[in-house]
Amino acid sequence: LPSRKEMRQKLKCFWQALLRLDITVDSFLNLPENVFLLGRKRWGSSLYVRPCYRGIFDQMMELCSSPYTINQFLITGTPGIGKSFFAIVLMGWLVMEKVTSIVFDSYETRYLFMFKGTDVDVVEGNKMDFKDVIDDDTAW
Repeated sequence: LPSRKEMRQKLKCFWQALLRLDITVDSFLNLPENVFLLGRKRWGSSLYVRPCYRGIFDQMMELCSSPYTINQFLITGTPGIGKSFFAIVLMGWLVMEKVTSIVFDSYETRYLFMFKGTDVDVVEGNKMDFKDVIDDDTAW
């Protein structure tokens, strides 16, 4: 297993590569050599951006701008259906929409991604960390 520092660096490399790509529906998103999806080698370096991803994203954005201002979403589904890969695409599109903070839970670890243009800071914590960010309406 990679150390915490190595994992943060892998995540930073992933984000820097992702933010230089166009995320196009019905095509493959291909990262550079030795850069892996969310820094995880077993996930590989490419994913298919399903057409339904854009529809789900657009509905989420519409709900965020509705009078009800829904800004928290739970994505559910059977194991292996593609929730994690959708999350990658979702986060990429959110950053393109100028979202500056994303909290991502992964197993027992929680990551805070903070964006400034194509630069990203990665902070690692546990399931109880970053509650102040989560409570911020502009964070995801």
